[in-house]
Amino acid sequence: MENCIIIFINKYRWCTAESYTTILKSSLLSGSLLSHTLELSNQYLVIINFIIGRKPQVVSAFNASPAGKTLWRNFAFVFQRQSWAWQFFILGLTFAFYHIVRDPLLLIYEANNTHRGYNAAITREKAHKKKIQDQEEAEAQAEE
Repeated sequence: MENCIIIFINKYRWCTAESYTTILKSSLLSGSLLSHTLELSNQYLVIINFIIGRKPQVVSAFNASPAGKTLWRNFAFVFQRQSWAWQFFILGLTFAFYHIVRDPLLLIYEANNTHRGYNAAITREKAHKKKIQDQEEAEAQAEE
């Protein structure tokens, strides 16, 4: 009996049923039984699930705390049960992740390609025109 979980359902309340071990011992056939359901009446149901070699789930300290569990319960109630809130949540996540990925890459691209922009082209064009004008002035002075 130490390798099983006993859940006792009384109408709409869930609690462990340690006092029902004597009833359940008589209902078990063998230790290899994976799941067995014993119906006591129309209001009570006892479900036994054997855990064979399975370790307990490892969660973070936040998820194990009551505050973390309350946060996830409220998140499910607010966002996942109301479809419009869930859609806005997903839209917000996509917007945030798009800019988290795109904006740094765009800044790196712009920083590495400043020589290809309009301002750089206009500056080169002005320098070229000034050079041509200086050459023409030099030729005009040489002819005189």
